[in-house]
Amino acid sequence: MKAALKYFRTGGERHTADEEESLFPRLRESAAGALAEIDRLESDHREANDLHGSVELLYSTWIAAGELTPTDALQLLAKTERLKQLYSDHIHVEETIAFARASEVPNRGAIAAIGTEFRFRRK
Repeated sequence: MKAALKYFRTGGERHTADEEESLFPRLRESAAGALAEIDRLESDHREANDLHGSVELLYSTWIAAGELTPTDALQLLAKTERLKQLYSDHIHVEETIAFARASEVPNRGAIAAIGTEFRFRRK
């Protein structure tokens, strides 16, 4: 379970950095903008980060105590359900709008830089 928590924390941070530090600024600079969608995706990142923090705390409590109180168990269920819905909606916006717009960025150098930055974060 600890490995899963670490994976989601690391993967989530990397995903957010990929988009917010590499992709979104370039989309904002280009005619491929989609500003409202980018703002929404950034808002999703903040909400997901908060939810992950809560879920991680609840799982850590569960691991340490061997059980959760009924209230904590309901909170964990609600927060993981919200994460599931948030990610489903987020991925839909990414795939149908943001990534489609990224393919319209005319500057091949920017596309290459985005790829380099993504790879760098995975070293």
